[in-house]
Amino acid sequence: MTARSTKLFLLSLVLAAPLPASGQEPDLYMQARDARLAGEPAEAIRLLDRWLASHPGDVDAMLQLGLALLALGRLDEAESQFAAVLTIAPDYADAREGIAQIAARRSDLPSLRSQVSIDGGISLVEGPATNWQDAGVLFATSIDPRTTISGSGTYYRRFGLEDVELGGGLTRQFGRDTWLRMEAGATPNASFRPEAFVSVGADWRLAQSNNATVVTADVRHQEFPTQAVTTVSPSIVQYLADGRVWVTARVSGLIAEGDNHLRLGWLGRVDYAPVERYRLFGGFARGADTELGVVSNVSNVFGGAELPIGETLSLMLSAAQEWREAGADRTDFRIGFKVEL
Repeated sequence: MTARSTKLFLLSLVLAAPLPASGQEPDLYMQARDARLAGEPAEAIRLLDRWLASHPGDVDAMLQLGLALLALGRLDEAESQFAAVLTIAPDYADAREGIAQIAARRSDLPSLRSQVSIDGGISLVEGPATNWQDAGVLFATSIDPRTTISGSGTYYRRFGLEDVELGGGLTRQFGRDTWLRMEAGATPNASFRPEAFVSVGADWRLAQSNNATVVTADVRHQEFPTQAVTTVSPSIVQYLADGRVWVTARVSGLIAEGDNHLRLGWLGRVDYAPVERYRLFGGFARGADTELGVVSNVSNVFGGAELPIGETLSLMLSAAQEWREAGADRTDFRIGFKVEL
């Protein structure tokens, strides 16, 4: 074999040899990272599982897997991945940041709990009219860390007439800063309370801090025996003093069936919670009221307190003075108890 033929033979062997594995296999790690950054965490997880099957101990891939799991809200699995990264590389800052994000998310998710509130009130009505009485019970429970359902029943007595109003509600948290609320109910054989009502609302937290700002919006429709009423109520709540004080400002617009006139109202309120389970509140409101099933302009000043009287039991007290443009003024006193289960 000549020198030239030998070179040609060796070159043919090189060209015929299989390519290295890295040349045959696409870089799954880079594809997975790009998928996560493109907002496709499920695809990133699929690719990273394949990559880690042949590259166990790749801390960068393990980190990316943890971030993809975190994006899907699979907190326990993400935490396991970050912990595994730190076992291999204790100084991996991104893994520590991932664990911190998980802790922050968990702090935003309330623990599963239930609550029962029982309260009653008497209103001293000026003039010859009989006083008003009412009593109610509310039960609320978390069915998962983001969802709370509730049910209520309230007995009302006004001017010798009696009504029992029943209702149920649902609150659902979406993401870290948004809550949606729904409520519906009815009064069987209603005399003055709504025959049926439905309301929807939403809360948006604008800042992640103890001094957060929360914007809310509510729409409520009530079918009274005498007329239908729709109320729209946007408000803003500003927290101060590391969350121990919050100020509420609300405006409302009410339209009654058969009346194209928009009745505007407003409310200002301050709550103060110096320590856990202690709360004082007070405020002033003016606007249209539908307490008796007819629209009436009302002004009132109110205040109250919530005080612990046991590890899970709280006492609630409040008082209000109301002035009506049409009808008798009244003074209202209320007492209640709240139990955390």
